[in-house]
Amino acid sequence: MYENIREEELKNKISQEYFPNFDTTKIIGNIDFCVTLKRDKKGIADIFNSITQLILTVSTYFKNTALKREKSYKICKLHPNKTLTK
Repeated sequence: MYENIREEELKNKISQEYFPNFDTTKIIGNIDFCVTLKRDKKGIADIFNSITQLILTVSTYFKNTALKREKSYKICKLHPNKTLTK
């Protein structure tokens, strides 16, 4: 199928034919042909949005946990003989 063509041309044809949805332009060390995921600005934005959402979720959890502890502490202080149940 690919006869008598130069190496660079062969790599270009292979990348277009078999890996159209991937990035084949990276050169890593002495590796001649590398296939990686395509990265675009939207993908980077999605990662930042996911990390931001994770931080907000974790901070909300800790905030709510701290409020519950504070309420429990106030109840114990007001009613020292009262046993708290979950």
